[in-house]
Amino acid sequence: MKSHAVCSLLLALPIGFTRPSPCMASLYLPPPPVMAYHHGAVLDGTVPVSVLYYGAFSPHHKAVLAEFLLSLSPRARPHAFGSPAAATSASVARWWETVDRYVQRAGRERTHVLLTNQVSDKGCSLGKRLSRLQVE
Repeated sequence: MKSHAVCSLLLALPIGFTRPSPCMASLYLPPPPVMAYHHGAVLDGTVPVSVLYYGAFSPHHKAVLAEFLLSLSPRARPHAFGSPAAATSASVARWWETVDRYVQRAGRERTHVLLTNQVSDKGCSLGKRLSRLQVE
């Protein structure tokens, strides 16, 4: 009976040592995607963005969306709406650097997202469904 317990213990130990710990698994850094610029059209210059909050949106949700839109610009820039400027290391800055390189290769002006206006219509004044014509 003792030998059976010892064998079970010895079989269980190697299995426990072969599993990677959560820290080891989280150290994997995938390689950046390979993208090729094919000299097509690029979005350049100042891109004005207006946001219509149609329905009930909390201030928190509005702030998250505004922060995301402002993070699309590669550098901190003032904007018309009055919220703080985008952080120098924006949440999508690495992706935007790729876009910025393509714009520079095309010899165009760098792209800057400008949050120009935010409008709320909590009561859904045009009904629960909007057509494309109503939005334009």
